Amino acid sequence: MENKITKNIFSIIDQIMTAGQTIFSRRSLLSKLNEISELDSKGCRYVNQTIKRVQERKWIDMVERKGKIFYRVTPLGAKKVNEYKFKELKISSKKWDGWWRIIVFDIPETKRFGRDVLRDKLKYLGVYSLQKSVFICPFDCQEVIMTLADFYGISEYLEIFLARSIGRREREIRKHFGI
Repeated sequence: MENKITKNIFSIIDQIMTAGQTIFSRRSLLSKLNEISELDSKGCRYVNQTIKRVQERKWIDMVERKGKIFYRVTPLGAKKVNEYKFKELKISSKKWDGWWRIIVFDIPETKRFGRDVLRDKLKYLGVYSLQKSVFICPFDCQEVIMTLADFYGISEYLEIFLARSIGRREREIRKHFGI
């Protein structure tokens, strides 16, 4: 249960940051957590422990304004939320819509680390490697791929194309994805 609450807290902090905020109240955090999962007394205890742990790690700071307590996401906290979000990336393999996503990149040697991590993560996500810098996926993956590319600062070197056919190796690639 504790891991689920930690995951939910990271998710909520990410939603808060996506909305352009870095400061939030304990009440808003708890109400958003309660929307996600009904919190019982045991759950509230885990939330309190998790908030305390997150504070100790300097991912959030406590701020007092007009006699009220708020939390502020620190730069380190924002980095940790992004790392957590990055680890949780998945490509949804819902029913195939008939379109192939062809991911093509030409990333310079100066960005080698990002290029190598992108390749590894694409393979981990189950995307088919046609060549060193050409990958194919039958499922909607643009948001996930661009999140990866943005995380490593390589999005300007990457393109995603949609195609109905992918040529002579289509049978082999269909088999890979079970479609």
